Amino acid sequence: MQCATEIGLDMRKLRAALDSRRHEKRVQADVDASDKAGIRGTPGFTVNDYYISGAQPEHTFDKIIRRALREARP
Repeated sequence: MQCATEIGLDMRKLRAALDSRRHEKRVQADVDASDKAGIRGTPGFTVNDYYISGAQPEHTFDKIIRRALREARP
C-alpha cells in the first residue's frame, strides 16, 4: 500500500475497491488467460502466438512483431 500512497492514489477508494472484490472476476480472467498462454511472470507479452518473457531489448520485440505481421498477411 505504500507505493499506492506514494503515487497519490485515494487510499479510501482503493481500500473500498479491494474490500468489495468488485474487480475479482476480471483479475481472475486475466490470470486464467495468462496461465493458458504460458505466462509465468511479469513482464510477459504475447504477440499473436508468440510469447516474450521478461524485460527484453527493443530488437526482440521488433523481430517478433515483424514475424507475426508476415505470418498474418495472406
